[in-house]
Amino acid sequence: MSQENLPNFNEQFKAALEEFDIIRKEETRISASGEEFVLVENVTKRLTSALPSPAYQTDSMYVDKLDRLAQTAYFQHNSNPPHLRRRDYDDYLSVFYILLDIGAPALIHQFRECNFNTDALPIDYPRLLRYIPSPSRFADFHKRFYKQQFCWCPIRFEMGMGRKYPDCISPFSFKHKITPYRDGKGPRENTASLYEIDVPEELVGPELRKSMASARVERQEKGTHGGNSKGYLH
Repeated sequence: MSQENLPNFNEQFKAALEEFDIIRKEETRISASGEEFVLVENVTKRLTSALPSPAYQTDSMYVDKLDRLAQTAYFQHNSNPPHLRRRDYDDYLSVFYILLDIGAPALIHQFRECNFNTDALPIDYPRLLRYIPSPSRFADFHKRFYKQQFCWCPIRFEMGMGRKYPDCISPFSFKHKITPYRDGKGPRENTASLYEIDVPEELVGPELRKSMASARVERQEKGTHGGNSKGYLH
């Protein structure tokens, strides 16, 4: 391919990143404690939708929006990047999104080589320092990644949860302390604290969702993506 026919990967990546930023904003929620978190599955679902009519002639080489993001993130800097197939990204999507947030998506292969995938989040700061080299143009890379990762790994509610979640964001859009009452006998004596919570449907696992089917509610307020928001009250 002649030099003049080479695709403009900088321009393509810029367009893909702008679209990612819009989707990210629309799938961002604020917890009852004021913390920002992202509905990762919704972001992925929208990025893996088919591309519209190609804005560029070379857009036909990409499977979908996510594929365009992943490829152009590398090719804008390196004409011979590390060989990562599409399926190599599947277990590392949240990590890739964090790197997009902080402007370092081409470092995804380093996290893959260390097996720092989505399930590894949040990654301890000492482990980041030890295993992931800081690029020369990012003096504060480790601090930025460590801080940014939490909005991409909010607590997901599953049946029989036993794991501890230090520092993770609790994605409650509503949290209210309740006092259980016996029928006509006043409040129960209970040393545990009980809360009524509202959790986005996307962060409730399938087994727990099935067992709590009667608790499902359709919230009527409009979400940032324009539709009614679904969740669980318990």
